[in-house]
Amino acid sequence: MIERFDKDAAEVDVPGDLADRVRELLDQRTDLRWDDALQCVLDPKELDRVRAEKGKAERKSGDFTSDSNDDGGA
Repeated sequence: MIERFDKDAAEVDVPGDLADRVRELLDQRTDLRWDDALQCVLDPKELDRVRAEKGKAERKSGDFTSDSNDDGGA
């Protein structure tokens, strides 16, 4: 397992300014989690996938922010 990890890690090209690029993306896209931003910096094509999965999660959990049955409390 260690040998496989070392081999896979050696194949990853980590930019020297990775942290700055992740921060910049998070400033632009405040809806992203840091780990999603990291994936998007390393592979810009991931942004579409991240957005799609976020939308699925929101639909699954339900969005009650516009509930018309809100009686203002108790």
